[in-house]
Amino acid sequence: MPHCSVKAISLTQPWATAIMRGLKTYETRSWETRYQGAIAIHAAKSMSSADRYFAEEQLGADIAKNLPLGCILGICRLHFVIPITNDFARQLTLSEDKWGDYSPGRFAWNLDHIRPFPKTYAIRGHLGLWTWNFTESWISDLIDEVLA
Repeated sequence: MPHCSVKAISLTQPWATAIMRGLKTYETRSWETRYQGAIAIHAAKSMSSADRYFAEEQLGADIAKNLPLGCILGICRLHFVIPITNDFARQLTLSEDKWGDYSPGRFAWNLDHIRPFPKTYAIRGHLGLWTWNFTESWISDLIDEVLA
């Protein structure tokens, strides 16, 4: 039976795009989840000037000015969640470290099996984990692929 919904999380740009491009394998949060499985990555509808500056530094001006907002970008698998410790933070690469807040006491959500969509889906995001309902069967196929 095809999936009709998937968990989703809203992220500010450029962090959502960094995940879809494979530049960011950990999403850092102040809260933990026990959820593991497919998760849609949603780009929040707004972006601060500081975030835009960071995007220009990390992705280039042409990409930064065209980052999609207020939409689902793709899906991936939330593989595991780990508490951030000093030892964990020390083992990060420099490129990974700049994409998150790895302060002790926070949580690192490991994301893998990243599948960007060929087009974005405009939808209002929410705080925390939320459910995205869809009708396209090819998205169900991608979820099966991510979970395989």
